[in-house]
Amino acid sequence: MFLGENYYGVSEFSGATAEFNTRVMELRLFMPADLMPTRRVGMQSAGIRAFNERSGAFMDYEINLRNQSSLSESAAYGMFRPVLFGPRGNIAASFAYTGKSAGTSSGNLSVLEMTYTRDDPDRMRSLRVGDVFTIPGEQGRSLRIGGVQLATNFATQPTLITHPLPDFFGQTAVPSALDIYVNGRLSQRENVQPGSFLLENVPVLNGAGQMQVVATDALGRQQVFTQDFYLSTDLLMEGLSDYSVTLGALREDFGFQNFRYGDVAGSATWRYGLTDNLTIESHGEFTEGLAMASGSMQYGVDAGGTVSAGLGLSHSKSGTGARWQLGFRRISTTLNFNFQASGSTDNFDLVGDLASIPKLQVLTAVGKNFHEVGSLQFSIVHQEYHEQPGRTIWSMDYSTRMFGPLSISSFLSYADAAESDLSAGVRFFMNFGDRHSVNGNISTSRFGNAVSARFQRSAPTDSGYGYHVAAGQSGDGFVDAGVIAHNQFGTYSFDVRNSDFSGTAW
Repeated sequence: MFLGENYYGVSEFSGATAEFNTRVMELRLFMPADLMPTRRVGMQSAGIRAFNERSGAFMDYEINLRNQSSLSESAAYGMFRPVLFGPRGNIAASFAYTGKSAGTSSGNLSVLEMTYTRDDPDRMRSLRVGDVFTIPGEQGRSLRIGGVQLATNFATQPTLITHPLPDFFGQTAVPSALDIYVNGRLSQRENVQPGSFLLENVPVLNGAGQMQVVATDALGRQQVFTQDFYLSTDLLMEGLSDYSVTLGALREDFGFQNFRYGDVAGSATWRYGLTDNLTIESHGEFTEGLAMASGSMQYGVDAGGTVSAGLGLSHSKSGTGARWQLGFRRISTTLNFNFQASGSTDNFDLVGDLASIPKLQVLTAVGKNFHEVGSLQFSIVHQEYHEQPGRTIWSMDYSTRMFGPLSISSFLSYADAAESDLSAGVRFFMNFGDRHSVNGNISTSRFGNAVSARFQRSAPTDSGYGYHVAAGQSGDGFVDAGVIAHNQFGTYSFDVRNSDFSGTAW
């Protein structure tokens, strides 16, 4: 100890050495990187809040005129989406107009939606009053409700990444520049000081891949670190919560009746990142005479892939029912695999669901990427119902690129159902420069043969024009053509079509 400070000999540290140059009176210490403090480097972008302090209004609109010779009539219809916004929130509406036709004496204006929204970027949530959609979770169905909703809104902080990202650990003995490669492509560059370094939340693409970090010192010497990763956007980061609570009345006769609502209904969903590998979820919904509750989880497997499982229970006038779910999915640059299975008892019901829920549903899909040779995908979907015949659909799809701009894909599908069907076809697509292309397909099934081709010039994203010409035969021969143009005020299009069955329409 000297002047109250503890000092240690270099020999007490394993791997450390010291050199003293008496000519220049210089002491050089060499310390192993693992004896130096770990330096953390955050790889995420700085947070940005989406918040508006100004007031104003705008409206998106689309107006169409249609004439069909076989019906001897013309019709007008349109969509209008006005928005009023300000510091206290915004009011957005959606209207549909259908003009007078042969069957009506006057036009009709329908109010599709009207919603007030107030965002809270600090808490990443939004309050909505009016027409809203519920968050269904893994076991439910999305509902259209008129009422009040309080829900997480990650879009209020646009740069926030909600799914867990991989970390990268390495060591350097001297100051170094890091080049970070993701799947062979340069992603970012960082500078680090001597010692251990931890790159936190490295932005990568969904699925399996590999990171390489090349550390280059001032003398040009390089070290290469390699690490495999698997990213799943189905998961939430550890400690991150996502919720939605909705209470109101079910919307009825959407698009036909304005502001028509039925039974009182409610829905709540909560997801939480328990760890970076495990996300849990709970969901509940109710309406008159029906209540459903469920729980589920998604787990990221270290070897690569996401396992999901869930169980739901419902109670209604028809009794108590249950539904289960199990799945596994893996995405990579060479091999993709997806397996999903679910089943339900006869008495399981969902709010607002009129369709028959399958007694058993199994999906298996495998895709293999052969890179220059092409890609092949095979899938099987099997469904069984409580009160109607089941079906199994087998399908295979192969696609490849030939002669540079020419892409060709072929498919083969067989449906084993009450009315079985075998179908096959070939599709092609070819670019000519930046904006010209031609595509077509030839297919056959028990319903007949079909052939079509289309040549088009795509319109630019700013001012300019495009056009297309197409022809085909599928029991009803047709020829159509159209032109589209953009400018600073809007988009304008004109299309005309002539078919054997319907005559000419524009």
